Amino acid sequence: MPVAYVTLYPGSTVTEDDLVAHCRLHLTRVKVPESITIVEALPRNPVGKIDKPGLRRALQPQTA
Repeated sequence: MPVAYVTLYPGSTVTEDDLVAHCRLHLTRVKVPESITIVEALPRNPVGKIDKPGLRRALQPQTA
């Protein structure tokens, strides 16, 4: 299931629904994200690359 984490330019007013609509116009059906989450900043590892395992952990249901 494709998902997307998105950061916006300062002052941008794009919504998740706007982004999904854009994806539906430009991507095939299987590549359209099921959910889009807008975040302030993407987590980075010490090298400066996006911390993809950290994003995957964020998707895991929180257990107490």
